[in-house]
Formats: sequence, structure tokens, C-alpha cells
Amino acid sequence: TELIRIITNEGLDLLFLPPGKRFRRAVHLRSHALIHSGELPFPCPECGRKFRHTTNLAIHRRIHSGETPYCCKVCRKGFRQSGHLKLHERVHTGERPYPCPDCGKAFGRLVYLQDHRRVHTREKPYYCEDCGRCFSRPGNLQTHRLVHSAEKRYKCAACGKSFRHYTGLKLHSRTHGDGDGGLKDVVLTKQPMNSEILI
Repeated sequence: TELIRIITNEGLDLLFLPPGKRFRRAVHLRSHALIHSGELPFPCPECGRKFRHTTNLAIHRRIHSGETPYCCKVCRKGFRQSGHLKLHERVHTGERPYPCPDCGKAFGRLVYLQDHRRVHTREKPYYCEDCGRCFSRPGNLQTHRLVHSAEKRYKCAACGKSFRHYTGLKLHSRTHGDGDGGLKDVVLTKQPMNSEILI
């Protein structure tokens, strides 16, 4: 292995490069060295979150500015990153490049396939710290955790009564309506979830 000396903000560091790992410019080597040092030299001026590279900081700052420079040509929805736009475009094309090896069902995103595979493996990696119950999906755990909370996130717009679950509000809304259950007359509002019950 080759020994390279790099001068960082803290002083002189030594970096061992594996055989075949080369950089054409010293700036690229310094940038790569940040991976190993763990240094995050670029803080966001709005929130203080730190980043390894200026490009990552620039993408992050779009959260604060609301800038969405990548726009879908079909529906005009905007995105902060080009990769997010590419994933979104599959909604319109119907492309599903990730088939399940067990049943053949295909998915537009790898994370959806990984989530689905738990149906076959019966894996339940999401654990409720309050009661020990396990879930295969993070959303199911988040919904379950409402059982342990006094918070009622779903509020009936007609009478103000609140419910822990959307289904409770939906059933309740029938008491306000005519034969159709009254859903057309009741505006269902979802209140923001308290941070203490988020995963």
C-alpha cells in the first residue's frame, strides 16, 4: 500500500491508499480523505447540519429555500435532486425494475421490494419499545405507537371530536351524515404528529 500525507485543518494526517486507488488532483484526494476522517467541514448556515462536501450542502439548502430545480415533464412536480425526479418518472412510465425473486411481483423502487420481501421472510424488524410488539413495516409501528399515546391526531371538522386513528374518524363521520355516511359533508383533517411518537 501507498502512504500519502494530507494536511487537513487539524494538521498532518497519514492516509493509506489501497493498490489501484489513484487521484488525478490533490483536491480529489483531500475530498476522498474526508470519508475516512469523518470530518464534516461545511455547515448549513440555516440549521447547522454539517456536510462532507459543498455539493451535499447545496442540495440540502434547497430544503430551506424551497428550490426544486428538477421538474417532471408530465405532471410538472418539482424535485430538489435529479435522482428523486428519475424515481418519480417511474410513476408515469410504469417501469418496475425490481422484481421479487420469490413471487415475481415487481416494484419501482428497491426499498419497496425490500419492504415486500418481509412478507415471504416473515421478518419483523420494527420493534415497539413500550410493549415489545414487532412489525414488518415502519408505518405499521408508527400507527401502533398511537395506542401508547394520549394524542389524537385525527379531528372531525364537523364537531371537533378527535381520534387516534383515521378509521375511527371515518366511522364517526357517519354520525353526521345521511345515507352515504356523511363523508362528503365532513372534512377530514390530519393534525401533525407529536415528535415523541415518531420513529
